This record gives sequence, structure tokens and C-alpha cells, in this order.
Amino acid sequence: MTTQEKSETQPLSWEDCPGVARNPRRVGGAWTFGNTRLPLYIVFQNLASGATIEEVAQWFEGITEQQVKEVLAHLARMLEQDRVKEEPPE
Repeated sequence: MTTQEKSETQPLSWEDCPGVARNPRRVGGAWTFGNTRLPLYIVFQNLASGATIEEVAQWFEGITEQQVKEVLAHLARMLEQDRVKEEPPE
């Protein structure tokens, strides 16, 4: 099932995002970029503090700008899918 097909039938999760991984024995089980030890939340914290995607990719070995963009795009899809659906007027 593709991510698009899944998004139409059931909620997306980080498990559907290529390029991220979770191992309970690494980094306390946090979601990381692939086989790195870099948790996704560290990247989000840096972006929220004003860093650019380019800076983040330079600061943290093992990730690329493209990987950061793919994770952000996946997060956007998850949030878009999770919108509260308006009920039709009665």
C-alpha cells in the first residue's frame, strides 16, 4: 500500500516515512534519521529556533537537506490528514 493509499484509508505515522527509523535500544527509542543517532525532535528544535534547513544539514553529520525536507513534508501530510472535519450544517 502506498503512502497516498494509506492516507486515504488510515492515519499516516512516522512508520510510513521513508528515511526515518526507531530502535528501542538507540536514543531511548526516539524516531531518528535513518540509521543515524540524530532524533527528529533535535532537528525540529533547531528549525524552531531559527536555523535553516541548510544549516541543520551542515551541523549534523549523516543527514542531507533533502532528508530534512522529506521529513517535514511527511509531517505536513500527517497534520493535514489529522484536521478536524467540519460537520455538515443541519
